[in-house]
Amino acid sequence: MSPDFDLEARFQSNMNSFLSFYPDIYHSFLNYKLERYELRFDEEFGVNIFDTQTNKYMYAENVFKSSYLQYKRFKSEPQYIKNNFAEREEKIDRFLHTRYLKKLTKFYLEGLEEEELDKLPNTISSMLIFGIGAGSHIEAMLEEHRVKNLYLYEPHLDLFYLSLFLTDWTKILEQLNADEAQLHLSLGEAESDKELVKEIADVFIKIGRFHAAHSYIYVHYTDKILTEAVAEVTKRFHENMLGFGFYDDALMSVGHFYYNMKNSVPLLKSGPLESLKQVPVFLVANGPSLDNDIEVVRAMQNHAIIIRCGSAIGALHKYQITPDFHCEMERCLITKTVIDAVDDPEYVKSINLLALNTVQPEVFPLFKRSIQAMKTGEAGTALYIQNKESNPSSLAYLNYCNPTVSNCALAFVEKMGFENVYLFGVDMGYVGSQHHSKKSIYYSTDSGSDRKLYDASGSELQVAGNFVDTVNTDLIYNYSRMVIEEFLRLQPHLNVVNCSNGANIKGTQGIHSRDLPELKELDKNTIVESIFSKLTKPISDTDLKTFENNLQQEMFADLCDLIVEKFDEIPDSKDAAIAVLEEQLQRLEGFNASNVSHFNDLLRGSLLHTHSVLLNILNSYNSEQESLQRFTEAGKIVQEYVLEMKKEYLESPFKIDLVDDSHIWIE
Repeated sequence: MSPDFDLEARFQSNMNSFLSFYPDIYHSFLNYKLERYELRFDEEFGVNIFDTQTNKYMYAENVFKSSYLQYKRFKSEPQYIKNNFAEREEKIDRFLHTRYLKKLTKFYLEGLEEEELDKLPNTISSMLIFGIGAGSHIEAMLEEHRVKNLYLYEPHLDLFYLSLFLTDWTKILEQLNADEAQLHLSLGEAESDKELVKEIADVFIKIGRFHAAHSYIYVHYTDKILTEAVAEVTKRFHENMLGFGFYDDALMSVGHFYYNMKNSVPLLKSGPLESLKQVPVFLVANGPSLDNDIEVVRAMQNHAIIIRCGSAIGALHKYQITPDFHCEMERCLITKTVIDAVDDPEYVKSINLLALNTVQPEVFPLFKRSIQAMKTGEAGTALYIQNKESNPSSLAYLNYCNPTVSNCALAFVEKMGFENVYLFGVDMGYVGSQHHSKKSIYYSTDSGSDRKLYDASGSELQVAGNFVDTVNTDLIYNYSRMVIEEFLRLQPHLNVVNCSNGANIKGTQGIHSRDLPELKELDKNTIVESIFSKLTKPISDTDLKTFENNLQQEMFADLCDLIVEKFDEIPDSKDAAIAVLEEQLQRLEGFNASNVSHFNDLLRGSLLHTHSVLLNILNSYNSEQESLQRFTEAGKIVQEYVLEMKKEYLESPFKIDLVDDSHIWIE
């Protein structure tokens, strides 16, 4: 059974099309030589792909029939990954975002009780295909479905090359182009599964991360490379939904930074300070292993600059160790509450503070002296950068400084110029049941019992340990660990020793605290003084005035009205509905190079959240009309939310968090 087309003619047509659309691929395969796979003609089934390594045909029968039947099975029982939205019970409706996302999620979940999509829809917002093989399944799918964003991964270059003879790539590329679809071709085995995860994450950042809330996943064939790749991608797919942020959070970054400047908290200047290169610095966090290493920290406290991280304040206070700096990154008032729980203001006042510019203003006066650093990706930071008279290029901007204070402290020390870093209590997981230092706020002062302030129910993940085989961790700590690893990969000049008995952190050297080399005693007062004198920039009156003038409140109101207007009518197709969601986020991206770039920072996070729910609503019903009707009804909730944002920005642009949770945290 021979194909009804000329293989060589198809190859030439496909190559010409790739020359037009993707010239790099054309040149890569122009003189390509096969290594493992080859085309063979089978008397019974016709053309097939033969694996010379296993001496087996890739397809059980005819290439085209096998591929088509597989596609039809997928069409009737599609596999997909989606965000599992759940209604959250909040004791305090402190945020607009919480209130409206809860309302939107409730609407979505109630709809699922009536009917749920059980087949592949005509319009697909996102499709990940692992394995191109002969490629016929891709051609078959695109004949019947419109795919807005298509990701193709083929680790074996031989197979993609052979698909050029078998599949009508000209038709595929022209159709995708006519549909204004996004195609990402990943050809050749990824350097690692971790790199593949990052590549896919970058694709979602490009096309709009809300698409990750519901994405179809098609595995064409199974081999060791693809099986392991798919397992890693699906295991970590939820990371595409992390770190969105939301409007209230972004507005607080404006208000908190404004009052921190008004209170004359100096800004961290860009370093590095050469004199700090050889100075050892201890980052002391609140992991359970801190209790075992505390005597080493105590014995060496005059031999290193000590930076304490967040909730470790209670532990070090009880251990009677005074650090040189305390570090904070959380913007809610709870940060002050945890510090107040120490119940020793004189102790706190003897310590210097390193904090992000987003931290609640009432935190800074508690300390001896303070430095605030600009966090990138924040509305407040974007507002300040627009003031060129303030020489924003002279300042340090912190990346990779969340989700935990350990991330923040590491970002701080790198910007200041420290290169020799020692980690204590930076566990990012735990062995056994103890999840933080026994001397911290998480455990009762009197009885030592767990106060249940940490929800351990999400700690079902297991990762490689630093000194043991595996440790338990949760999504946040695991994400924090991965952020540190990526940060260290980008900062190879840092020498980081991990003394923590927690998760293994790539890029660090695991050494037990008892085995640390001797360190010489430091003149710590001189070092701290040099940081304040050489690495800080005072706040000027111009900084404040320009910050106020750059708010552009009326323009923001107009933008909100435009977003609201787009949800007034029922879209005429699912494709049109997805286009509305994409267009709104693309408009925000368009502000990035303007003098209102903070608009993107204010709205992006909340719209990624709401649009993720809306996308799931579109993919929840067999009837497209029903999907569009429910989409429009849900859009009314989004309209209410956006109008509330508009109202608040016009009336209270310098919002600060004043919700008191002390009844929860203080014994």
